[in-house]
Amino acid sequence: MNLILIAANIVSSLFLLIIVCSFYQLKSIVFQKTKYFRYCLWVTIIGLLSEALSYVFDGQPGKGYIAGIFCFLGYTMLPLLIVLYGFYVLSISEDSFKSVAQKFLNINIPLNILELLFIIVGIVTGNLYGVENDAIIIGPWSYYIAVIPTICFICILPISKHICTFWGVKEWWTVILIIAIPTVSIVFFYVSHVSLRQGFIGAALALAIIYVIIQTKIVTEADIDASLYNELSINDALTGLKNRRGYMEIVNNLPKEETIGVVFCDANSLKAVNDTYGHEAGDRLIKKLANILKEEFPDGNVCRISGDEFVCILNDVVDNAFADRMVALASILRDNDRIASYGFAVGKGEQILEIVNKAEQMMYNDKERYYKETGKDRRR
Repeated sequence: MNLILIAANIVSSLFLLIIVCSFYQLKSIVFQKTKYFRYCLWVTIIGLLSEALSYVFDGQPGKGYIAGIFCFLGYTMLPLLIVLYGFYVLSISEDSFKSVAQKFLNINIPLNILELLFIIVGIVTGNLYGVENDAIIIGPWSYYIAVIPTICFICILPISKHICTFWGVKEWWTVILIIAIPTVSIVFFYVSHVSLRQGFIGAALALAIIYVIIQTKIVTEADIDASLYNELSINDALTGLKNRRGYMEIVNNLPKEETIGVVFCDANSLKAVNDTYGHEAGDRLIKKLANILKEEFPDGNVCRISGDEFVCILNDVVDNAFADRMVALASILRDNDRIASYGFAVGKGEQILEIVNKAEQMMYNDKERYYKETGKDRRR
């Protein structure tokens, strides 16, 4: 019987370990939102392994005290698991329900502190279990140790209904399974004195159901939120182009040996437009320039790196073809009242910053010519 229980505990712990490891591949925002559920998984794994090791050393000559230590560790993990589950419930409750979840937690914590004291006193006095002739002997208090965990799980019922409703789970059987499996396993194995001492297999099954039904939805929605946040953080709100952060991501991921073409543009007389016609007119000028660059370089990455500066990065360019495109760009900018000054450069991806600097310097030279030819005050 013990070999079957040892195998069941080890298989259950490995299954939960796989689930835990999957969380460490998630984005940081999602990872943070799964904190208390991961804690529940880790405590259950420790409980499962402690339970298994107590069976391994139980009855082994000279190793009964080791079985006793692991048995103690297994017992103490159960109240800790219930408390952490309370924190998990609180962390995923919507604002309107947090007060109810907090009340559950306020009841949950002192009850499980009492449970822990009960366990310690029971072990010290030998009423919970003892070690005789290197074997674990279950004591009379084992009949009562399931009382507090059962009360706590029953108290979760209305909260679990809310959580399932909130996350779109409509079937009542899911709520019943989440509560019934750990409760029945704890009560059955304690009261019937079957060899399974702490009932962590029931807890493992309940957590697996929670993961499949509820936690996966939390992870998915949090992952969508994280992706949306990242998308917003790298895109310019006015033009829809990549902003400076998005530009740096592109720069840092360029193929080092590939030939890269860079176009650096700076809007002309933006300050004068803002001062004379207002910032809405300035925004229209910026959007017009952005649209020109998007139309001319649909095969490239066009970024707005500051208020009036744009950088276009093109991969795998051919020098002659790239030069022809620069002639066409110059013509288009002139036809649009010299909306911007520009510069360009070509080089290997590993030299991207040097290429950008060359293109920027060429742009400044073009801007100098613009001010000389138009007679405009460059400070405006």
